[in-house]
Formats: sequence, structure tokens, C-alpha cells
Amino acid sequence: MLSIRMIFVLFVGILSLQQSQAQTELIEKLQDKKISLGPQVGFTRSNLIWFESDAVMTWSSITKLTVGANVMIPLSDKWSLQSGMHLVTKGTETSPYWGTELSFSYIEVPILAQWQKSFSLSGLPSSLQMGNEIQVLGLIGPYVAQSLGSRVRTFGYRETLSNREYNRLDWGLSLGGGCQVNVMDKPLQCKLMYNVGFRDIYKSPTVGAINRSLQATMCYFFF
Repeated sequence: MLSIRMIFVLFVGILSLQQSQAQTELIEKLQDKKISLGPQVGFTRSNLIWFESDAVMTWSSITKLTVGANVMIPLSDKWSLQSGMHLVTKGTETSPYWGTELSFSYIEVPILAQWQKSFSLSGLPSSLQMGNEIQVLGLIGPYVAQSLGSRVRTFGYRETLSNREYNRLDWGLSLGGGCQVNVMDKPLQCKLMYNVGFRDIYKSPTVGAINRSLQATMCYFFF
């Protein structure tokens, strides 16, 4: 008679085999549809535009690391749909002299229409393994972002803002451009994107604020 331990091991083995087969089928489907997935890394330089009565104010920008993953779905020879999920920090330095920084951490999801035009790279050495062409990119579309938290830092002391003080959900418009080359037969993209928020993130009857940022990123669609 099989022991409980052996039955458990067999059960786990069957589940692992089924999961492996499901992953293989998913990979084949993605490859058939030419859907590309890949990690993204870069930097976000951001600021807040403050509105108070008839005055518009801005303070110093802050620069933070941005990481995430992208998916690219080709629609035609010149158009693709690109989306993803990124961990982004936005905010402003309200007083550089005192070192006061206001920052918000977001999970950001853009939905971008991507236009591309190809140019020849036949003059480059084949040892670079960069393919025979470069694609110039233009991207535009909306984004939505959910805040994971916020904080104020002064002289190294950190204080978390209450959810009652700001709107956690933000949305806006992203537009920019970049280039794409094939490295080892996989697309490598370098992009520069400008994002402007449309929602007032500050809960106050007299003061408002919207996000704006400039992102420089690199994404390698290895899958």
C-alpha cells in the first residue's frame, strides 16, 4: 500500500507536470501571435505643478529609479500596442536647502499606440549582432496609476502621508519616442516619455497639484 508521503509526492509531481505543459502551451501561443514580453528599467524625473487661487507654482524635480515589465502586440507593419506595469516614484523637492522631499510610489499601467519606421543598418559590423535595421518609434496613449504610499522626508526623517490627504488614483497622458534595434534577434527599445497627470492628487479646497514626469527607459523583449 502506498504511504501518504508517496501519494503526496505523486500528486505534487502531476501538478508540476501539468503546470509545465500549460506554460509551454502559453509560450507557443505567444510566439505564434508574435507577442513580446520583457523587463524595463530606467529613471523618472518628476515634479508637481501646484495650483493655489490664481497662482501656479513648481519646485525642484526629483529623480528616481523606475522598473517594470512591458508587453508589445503587433497590429500591422507600422503599428503596435504596448502596455506594461511599472513601479514609479513621483514627487517634488519642496525645499532643496532644507532637504524636504515629497514623494509618491505608484504602480503605473500605460496603454500606448506605437508607430515605427525602419531604417537600414547594413553598414554596421555583423559582430554587433544588432540586425540590419533600426526602427524609430513614436508613442502616445493614456496611463493610470495607483499609489502604494507617500512620504515626506526632511533631514533624513520620514513621515507617511495619510490617505485622507491625497487621491491615490492618478491618470493622464503619455507621449514620446525612441528607437528599437534587434540584439541577438530580440527587440531592444530605448525610449524617452513625457507624462502629464490630469487628476488633482491633493485633497484640499484651496490647493491643487498634478503630476508631471520625464522617463528615460530601456526595455529588452527577450520573450
